[in-house]
Amino acid sequence: MLKQGAIIINRVLWTVIVTLLVLFALYISVGRYYIRYVEDYQQQLVAEFVDITGLPVTVARLYGEWSKLSPVLTMESVVLAAPEDRQQAVLVIENFSVQLDLIDSLLSRSIQIRKLLINDARVSLLEDSPGHWGLQGYGTGDRGVETTIDLDNLIDLLLTVEDAELVKTEIKLRYEDEGESALVINELSLNRDQNFRRMRLQLLMDESAKPVVAIVEASGDPREQDVFSAKAYINLDQLDFKSKLPLLQGLGIDLQEAAVNSELWLDWQPNTEILLQGYIDIPFVDIAAFSGESLAPLENFELAFRAEKSGSSWQGWIPKLSTQWQQQHFEFENIQFAASPGEQSISMPEFNVEQGMQQLLALDLLGEKIKETLSTLALTGMLENIRLRMETAVAVKENSRKVLRQVKPTEKKLAEKFQVQANLLNIGLAPWKGARVPAMSVVM
Repeated sequence: MLKQGAIIINRVLWTVIVTLLVLFALYISVGRYYIRYVEDYQQQLVAEFVDITGLPVTVARLYGEWSKLSPVLTMESVVLAAPEDRQQAVLVIENFSVQLDLIDSLLSRSIQIRKLLINDARVSLLEDSPGHWGLQGYGTGDRGVETTIDLDNLIDLLLTVEDAELVKTEIKLRYEDEGESALVINELSLNRDQNFRRMRLQLLMDESAKPVVAIVEASGDPREQDVFSAKAYINLDQLDFKSKLPLLQGLGIDLQEAAVNSELWLDWQPNTEILLQGYIDIPFVDIAAFSGESLAPLENFELAFRAEKSGSSWQGWIPKLSTQWQQQHFEFENIQFAASPGEQSISMPEFNVEQGMQQLLALDLLGEKIKETLSTLALTGMLENIRLRMETAVAVKENSRKVLRQVKPTEKKLAEKFQVQANLLNIGLAPWKGARVPAMSVVM
């Protein structure tokens, strides 16, 4: 009885295996046979697409091939014309190729792309109003309706793509004030090997600038923070994007100059353990545009930094921070900072009080009476082991809900919500307008 049952199960298994093999072979044979007829029905396929979408699209050539287990569709000289002027092209793609994974698409009931290639493309974007962009001639749609993107679907699509590449793509920007500029994407690629992915970007802001280079290597799904990891590198080599400043005006930032030289490194480990380090060199920083106040710009701003995140806390080190403001040179070294829920702190090894007071008096910040007072006192000496500590609002759980409240000083055993601690070395004051004062030396 058992032997007979085993024989039946064996026959059923072999029948299933043979049937699947026959269906698989039939799938490949039918696919290889019919894919070659795509070019013969090009006009009908393009006309059907135009009827469904209403978009004036033309395709010079449409053909199909079969690669391994999937079909590959290729289009040459794809042109989207402006709706009111069919002679004006707003989108041109010289070569567009896509390989679909039909089996995974059927199993997941969604489009699964194996490979995607867009080569030599040109697109024209028009700013209808500050911050609102769309294809030239097509507008931005109903601004009263917010456009939402399903990030889960987008991430799923990116995770399934084996190879994607965007090469030699020019994006022409026409601003609301009728100014024009262009972006050129030399390369935007995504390559996958099982669970490992590498992304590379090479972008030109203008013809004379060196390209922006960005490389990202990641492993895992970014939604699974307990296992996801990534490393990234960004190089901004003597980048001047002055012609792109109108892009920021839609965000309420009105800059006049924009140049930066920078390198950044990111190391993202599971459980959101982050290491970020790099340097930033900016010749001209228009702080008035960011603050809304009438302030002089910073010049020759240089910053080197390293920051680490562990759990919900950040800590970092700034080996050098230097800049020039109102013809005064400021330079700080070995600054340490830390931030955790409810508390932030900044530390410095030393500060020259006399030099700092001279620079402060030279700035156009203080009123004449305050300047006269500080100048008369003529502070001298050094501050050492300086630490500034602040308490902030934190989120605490109450009845399974996160509630924002202010930390009480007694909870953190702090006397105040804002504290400055330092060692005072040879701090001195000049006599107040000829008055006799005893010498004073204080160490805290």
